[in-house]
Amino acid sequence: MRISFVIPAYNAEKYLARSLNSIAPLLMQGHEAVAVDDGSTDSTPSILADFAQKHPNVTIVTQANAGQSVARNVGIRRATGDYVWFLDADDYIDNPLPDLLQKTLVTGDYDVLVIGRSEEYGDSSVAVPAVETKAYASGIEYFRDANLSACYRTQPWDKLVRRSLLIDNNIGFAPGMMFEDMFYCLQVLAVAGRTAQVAVYPYHYVLYNAGSLTKLTRPVDYDALTATEMATAFLDEGTYDLKSSDLAFQVLVYSFISSCLLKKYIPLSFKQSEAKDFVDRTMRHPLFRKAVRHCALHPSIGLRRWGMALCIWISPRMSRHIINRLMH
Repeated sequence: MRISFVIPAYNAEKYLARSLNSIAPLLMQGHEAVAVDDGSTDSTPSILADFAQKHPNVTIVTQANAGQSVARNVGIRRATGDYVWFLDADDYIDNPLPDLLQKTLVTGDYDVLVIGRSEEYGDSSVAVPAVETKAYASGIEYFRDANLSACYRTQPWDKLVRRSLLIDNNIGFAPGMMFEDMFYCLQVLAVAGRTAQVAVYPYHYVLYNAGSLTKLTRPVDYDALTATEMATAFLDEGTYDLKSSDLAFQVLVYSFISSCLLKKYIPLSFKQSEAKDFVDRTMRHPLFRKAVRHCALHPSIGLRRWGMALCIWISPRMSRHIINRLMH
């Protein structure tokens, strides 16, 4: 059983060596790395070349700058391992724990293996989410359980996915948009068979200057709404055992949009008219309103999520003030 680490890299000279070195022991065990240089103009190409000379099983792909989604899609196609594990160029992986993951994949024959991650903010590190080791008959079964228990994450790098599942179902990342991860993960879980969640935290997600992005209004942030629209159409037009009306999906929509847009723009909306427009547009979006209504009717989703959904449903204007106070 071989893991293919797919690493998109663009002007990543500050952190790339640490990321690559973190998987070096695993390459010596027979796993592989596919690094896609997405048109870097710094020393990223030379760092990749030096690493490939020193370590086995490394494939380097160079392309004109096309964005992370395209780089990841290229990596999937060039990978030859049994499982794909995405690794961002500024993150890294603990060395010992993947041995346990490998044994789990071999003995369980899973399509998807979900892990926890360590989020690093400066000198602090937090293991999230608090997961239990569990096995599921399908990806959809995991999706429902994780969303309703507030353990679901929309990022791809905490999920090891059988490569043939991606190839056979033509699953990849939508080019040219932000928040494409949510739609990718949904597609994977909609077709996945046996799925497991393992209570380990080997992936280190490192945040650099995260606060600076929260001060900017960016039109690309509307892609969170576009991703939601794509995900809804995907479920309703397909023949999956999950539809957009499912409570678990509605919880995902509510949590996803709240996290991507409201968490950022509500505090800004009291200072910037453009940010207030972001909030108003989000609050009026029919898919978000539908998700809010579903969540407001189900206290079982958790007191905090249910309470805020109920507040938004009753009075979007009042909820803007409440959420802003809770964040300060």
